[in-house]
Amino acid sequence: MARIVPFRGLRYDPSRVDMREVVAPPYDVINDEERDFLHDRHPNNVVWLEKGKDLPGDGPGENKYARAGRLLKQWIASGMLRYDQKPSIYIYEQEYQYSSERPRLRRGFLALARLEDQESGVILGHEHTMMPPKVDRLNLMKECKANLSPIFSLYSQPDGSIDSILVEAAFTSPVYDFRDDKNIRNRFWVVNDPAVIRSITSQMENKSLIIADGHHRYETALIYRHIRRSEGKSSSEDAPYNYVMMLFVNLEGEGVSIYPIHRIIHGLERFEPGQFQRQIEKYFERTEYPFTCANCETVARNFSADMARVGETRHAFGLYLGGNALELLTSRDDIALREFVERDHCESFRTLDVAIAQAVILQKILGIDTQNLSKEEHVRFTPSSDSALEAVRRGEAQIALLLNPTKPEQVKAVTYEGEKMPQKSTYFYPKLLSGLVMNRFES
Repeated sequence: MARIVPFRGLRYDPSRVDMREVVAPPYDVINDEERDFLHDRHPNNVVWLEKGKDLPGDGPGENKYARAGRLLKQWIASGMLRYDQKPSIYIYEQEYQYSSERPRLRRGFLALARLEDQESGVILGHEHTMMPPKVDRLNLMKECKANLSPIFSLYSQPDGSIDSILVEAAFTSPVYDFRDDKNIRNRFWVVNDPAVIRSITSQMENKSLIIADGHHRYETALIYRHIRRSEGKSSSEDAPYNYVMMLFVNLEGEGVSIYPIHRIIHGLERFEPGQFQRQIEKYFERTEYPFTCANCETVARNFSADMARVGETRHAFGLYLGGNALELLTSRDDIALREFVERDHCESFRTLDVAIAQAVILQKILGIDTQNLSKEEHVRFTPSSDSALEAVRRGEAQIALLLNPTKPEQVKAVTYEGEKMPQKSTYFYPKLLSGLVMNRFES
């Protein structure tokens, strides 16, 4: 099953930089404005490597990927980045509070995982991927020959014995302890005790892993492995390119948070709200939650609580078409609704709220092609319910469709069946910071 090994991490010298100034969110959630802010924040911010700028005159030999490769070598030569002396695993804690929820703590460990094809059932992706991001990451990997940021993976261990080891190992002072721009407290430990490492890696040997975030980076690593193997330079199973850097988090741990990704529906021709509501009533009961400017926050809180409560036993969605009322949609017949989901999917897939939303509301009622949602022709996505509602208020969209979060056990059930979740099913929070540690293939 999973083979997990320690590694000599490449890390910033904490005596030379304030870690808060050189770390960054994952590359795929950084827009151009945020990229420029991080570039300006510090000349050694990891975004200079992860998300460089295209410049006039760039071509095959000179581009942002080649510049990243040169920068990485320069930072190592200058001592800004240093290798740890011993093979280590790294404990990573994030203490966070999402919206008005209680504070939570997510704890995991960083190490290398041997790359496995999807068919092996050892490392399982739960989302579909697209080619452009993989080309982007492959170009960067070829130049830097490194994993610059970790993939976020989940394993199942209900008794939490690895978590207990991590708690004990983290009694010492962390090497990093800082709050990031989202006020999340990040703490980081280096563990090179061979007994601790053996205990953790041996317990991981019988595990399957689920990729939570980082699907494109994982598939890129598989492509890179294929390229290196085809060069015929090394056939050893221990060759560095056969491994990828991951954070491993217990799926049953208290800190695993999955939030919903809501649907913003726009650009529908000849859309008639009244007709749409009549179609909705065939499948859902509608309950209105009127609001005014004076009580909108209270109504929103009550609405969210009711949608979550109803969603424990029924398919439930939030609907906003503009005006001064939210609508709670409650399924009339769960079994009947699931018949609209293609039968070649496993039962765990067909019971997902997001699968029902796509099959019944988007496809059946609105006639939207749900096979091409990634193009966002009629559907945009956001983890923020406020953003979804505001898009309708501003007239940028016709419908805001709010969802309850997918549960961790649902992700586990669908993925272990060998299936992928519907597009935009999960929003894992918080995101892992890039720049805490890197894995370079050639030192």
